[in-house]
Amino acid sequence: MRSINEIMKRYILTFCAFVALFFASAQNDITQFLGIPIDGTKSELMSKIKKKGFKKTKFGDHTVLTGRFNDTDVNIDVVTNGDRAYRVMVWDSHPSNERMIKIRYNNLCYQLKNNDKYLSQEDWSIPDNEDISYEMKANGKSYQAVFFQWPTEIGDSIIHDQTLANIMSRTLSGELSNLSEEDRHKEIEKVYLEKLSALSSNKRVWFNISEQEFDKYVIVMYYENVYNLNNGRDL
Repeated sequence: MRSINEIMKRYILTFCAFVALFFASAQNDITQFLGIPIDGTKSELMSKIKKKGFKKTKFGDHTVLTGRFNDTDVNIDVVTNGDRAYRVMVWDSHPSNERMIKIRYNNLCYQLKNNDKYLSQEDWSIPDNEDISYEMKANGKSYQAVFFQWPTEIGDSIIHDQTLANIMSRTLSGELSNLSEEDRHKEIEKVYLEKLSALSSNKRVWFNISEQEFDKYVIVMYYENVYNLNNGRDL
């Protein structure tokens, strides 16, 4: 028979393997735009987006992509942190008046809220009777909505491994030994949801209303790979 020390050693090595797996793959499940992971250099990402049917054009001093996205004529650009892409910006090619931009904004809220690929815990829609022009000019109000992409299969695997490592560690320490079977299942579910929330929070997709000229507005969407942000590393 194996000694207690051998059994504990096996559990510890297994736990360490899960931890190593987490650190090796934590950044693999990242935000996507049109099925393209937001990563690499700007030229690499722009080239991949261009292959989706968009064309290069001049926008002021910058080169952007133009085309149809979600039944709207848009411009697309990539923002980098150093040499790594972390954001895809998508904004309307043609400004709209207040009434139409409110409809567009609320429609986007509805589409994303009812899309199985996205998660949001708030209602970001604008009330029908709200004067957004007045609120933005007089009160400095900002209209924006924040959603998060659900994990892919890679993300599901990461969450599973993180949850298993957490539960295994707490089981070995004796923390869960006095819980009933039902309570242990509840604890596993709680940990799983925490890991799901943490991973999804790094796959951010948000949009806002931006005034381009007097009483003319556009929707600007941001698809962000938070892992490629600096996040205070230089402080």
